[in-house]
Amino acid sequence: MKNNIYVIVFFGILILAAVTNPDQTRHQEAVKSKINALMKQSINENLGESANSLEQAGEVLGTLLGSAIIDKMVENMVYTDNYVILSTTKIRWEGESKVIGIGVFGNVFLSDQLDDLGSKLKHLPK
Repeated sequence: MKNNIYVIVFFGILILAAVTNPDQTRHQEAVKSKINALMKQSINENLGESANSLEQAGEVLGTLLGSAIIDKMVENMVYTDNYVILSTTKIRWEGESKVIGIGVFGNVFLSDQLDDLGSKLKHLPK
């Protein structure tokens, strides 16, 4: 009897995972959100350094344009592999695919590789 309860709970968890597995749109939104946050953080750090209001206005305009470009890039480059109970977030870059996240129980967890992108943004020439 005790084993039957474990089996029922196990299959219940599997069914819950399958029903709540995030779709491709959810994965793409998570990547967009992460990249936009990294870009805004980088620009905010640069805004503190610039004293000229014209420079600040240019950086704000760059943020707006950058967000639109990021949205299109993510839509074209980020895709998912669905394994019914979980899914992986992948990015296509220069002919290669790389896993950058995992989706399970309605959530998308992205790897620290996107944080590395943020640190590269900080070191771009001004």
